[in-house]
Amino acid sequence: MKKNNLKIALVQDYIKEFGGAESVLETLSDIFPNAPIFTSIYRPQLLVLPSGVYVISP
Repeated sequence: MKKNNLKIALVQDYIKEFGGAESVLETLSDIFPNAPIFTSIYRPQLLVLPSGVYVISP
C-alpha cells in the first residue's frame, strides 16, 4: 500500500468568541497538531491550542 504524504490545514471563518465551532476546532487541533489554522479574525485569548500549533490570520 502506498503511503500518502497528505498535508492538513484547518480553516475557520473567524475566531472571536468561543462557541460550538471553536470547540470542534480545538478538538481537531488536538487530533492534527501539525495542521496550521487559517482564519480571517483571531482573538488568541479565546482558544487554547497545543504548543506548536500556529494560526495564520491577516
